[in-house]
Amino acid sequence: MLRSPISRGLLLAGICLLAITPFFCWGSPSGHDFEFHMFSWMEVFGQWKHGIAYPRWAALAHWGYGEARFLFYPPASWVLGATLGAALPWKMVPGAYCWIVLTLAGAAMYRLAREWLPAPDALFAAVFYALNPYHLLIVYWRSAYAELLAAALLPLLLLCLLRLNQTASGSPNSAGLEETCRSGVRHQSAGSWSAALAEVRPRVVAAPVADRPASALGFMSAEAATRDRILRREFQSDVGGAGEV
Repeated sequence: MLRSPISRGLLLAGICLLAITPFFCWGSPSGHDFEFHMFSWMEVFGQWKHGIAYPRWAALAHWGYGEARFLFYPPASWVLGATLGAALPWKMVPGAYCWIVLTLAGAAMYRLAREWLPAPDALFAAVFYALNPYHLLIVYWRSAYAELLAAALLPLLLLCLLRLNQTASGSPNSAGLEETCRSGVRHQSAGSWSAALAEVRPRVVAAPVADRPASALGFMSAEAATRDRILRREFQSDVGGAGEV
């Protein structure tokens, strides 16, 4: 039944679609960054209709005061959101965006897991990664859509890192993907992971070839634990601040 890559991809996409079924019943959750991203997508689409291929000024930002948002906020997330807005009603765009990005994240993890695991186990890893609790937290509470898109790159970054045994100086693909993460979907979390990749690379290269996968996973796991502690502090600060208002 799941012998072909197409069938496994359809199953992954279907499971990711189930994860956002509440969107169909109750609409899109308005998380912390929901308005920021929705206004950006609508602004970009509106400027596309006026012939501006690469917008620079976001007139809807700050409730009409505007800002030069698109000069410093990289384009990957808002280009995808605006493209979906051109094809779908706006009330459907956040759900479609989350579904596409979760599926891409799962596909990236499937590619990483297939280096060592058979297809059924790699598919399980892909589903587990795509629908891990933090991704669902982004979808239903934080609405940090750019960070969610960056999650689709992390397995590929780790895959390139583990392939450093091909050369002692690092592979061109690794450097290219790292630069893509920095420039295309840069976010606080994405930037911290790409910075961690730059720090981990020399340590992994210095390790024996047989120990490099374990070394890479260990260093990246330590980075994940650090990010988790930072997010916990931010959450406690948000809750404390909300209680004081």
